[in-house]
Amino acid sequence: MLSKGWCPFCKKARSALDNLKLPYDVLEIEDELRQPLVDNASEYKDAIQHMTGSTSVPKVWIGGNLLGGCDDTLAAAADGSLLKKALEAIPGNTKEEKVINAEVNANIVFMISKEWCPYCASAKKHLDSIGAKYKVLEIENAARELIVEGDRGLENGHQGCDRLHLCPESLHCPAIARWWR
Repeated sequence: MLSKGWCPFCKKARSALDNLKLPYDVLEIEDELRQPLVDNASEYKDAIQHMTGSTSVPKVWIGGNLLGGCDDTLAAAADGSLLKKALEAIPGNTKEEKVINAEVNANIVFMISKEWCPYCASAKKHLDSIGAKYKVLEIENAARELIVEGDRGLENGHQGCDRLHLCPESLHCPAIARWWR
């Protein structure tokens, strides 16, 4: 996303992207006081004009494709196509891999679990006891029936459970770091 810190439309577009809880990058051209944050700001303006046909911001790209400005981003968020495009841009071969990659990127702790599994229950109980925020993808119910469209792509085809994925920031939490060692 190309943005200017003082721009209310950039803030709206950023809020729509934040709601996806997926990682994205922002290149701020100017700060809140309209001071340039890049060298040769006028060259950036020319580049934006050349690439998109206008100099207005924000400009949002997903997977290398221009989505558009604020109105386009808000419309895509409202109709669900923003999330769909973002998930399509995440590396992975299958829909399941893309969903898992999105969850791993969006959550400090993301766990693939089976409701009937005692090891999964133990891990969730421990995470609860330390007050950790986490997200669980249950792939089987208590009757050992699949409750997702399929578990292909989980852990590169591994059908085990009790898989915890930790983002690097989670290791700064003393309780998680102690438990994870």
